[in-house]
Amino acid sequence: MVNTTLNGLWNVTFGEIGATLKALQDHGVKREHLARLRADSDYAKRVAEFMLRGGLDGSVYQRHARAIMGKNFFGAEESTPHKITNYHRYGLAASRKLPS
Repeated sequence: MVNTTLNGLWNVTFGEIGATLKALQDHGVKREHLARLRADSDYAKRVAEFMLRGGLDGSVYQRHARAIMGKNFFGAEESTPHKITNYHRYGLAASRKLPS
């Protein structure tokens, strides 16, 4: 078992946590959202994946392709965390229109 008290998010200071909560609150996040993060593992996973992707969501077409192809689909969401490509917003918009 990994000792989480020595690494990762456990080293974040109270001030950093407070600043993070303030940033979320400034964008409409409420206590209920944080409670759901703690209570709903699937929701927490989706939020974490969104953050790790840098906030990219695939187009409807990409989501359909992913639903059909499962793990065999490699889209913008997968490439961005690995820095495979640096999408410009216009290029990303154009790539969403391409068939996958």
